[in-house]
Amino acid sequence: MRAARAAGVGALAAALALGAGLAHASTLTVGASTLDLRSAGPCSTSTVALSPQPGDFISWLFGYTQVRLTVPAACAGTSLSVTIHATSGGAALATASATDVPAGTLTLTTSATYGGVLTGRPAYSGAVTFDGWSVPASF
Repeated sequence: MRAARAAGVGALAAALALGAGLAHASTLTVGASTLDLRSAGPCSTSTVALSPQPGDFISWLFGYTQVRLTVPAACAGTSLSVTIHATSGGAALATASATDVPAGTLTLTTSATYGGVLTGRPAYSGAVTFDGWSVPASF
């Protein structure tokens, strides 16, 4: 047993000496034709403000079909995902997503209608991710 352990440690030391290193999947993104290294963390820690759209009286009554947010400059070029979920219980009500998002104001069409005071839909809140990393969000 001791000899096997020593052989394993020796093999690891030899691999490291020859230039092999340890990789972490969370820090390496490999595309079909490109290699893209990104930081291992969210592009922003600032709260992203979400607003239901369209912001008119009819939508307030019957529900919203879009969500608007401002993409921080540091998050430009990433993939964005928004999930609108029930405040009570957390069930997903609607989703929206986009790839290679630009910095600035962005309006996305949601997968379903959410909110609306006459529809009996539950109160909602939102969750936002850029490249899979959660960032704080609020309506």
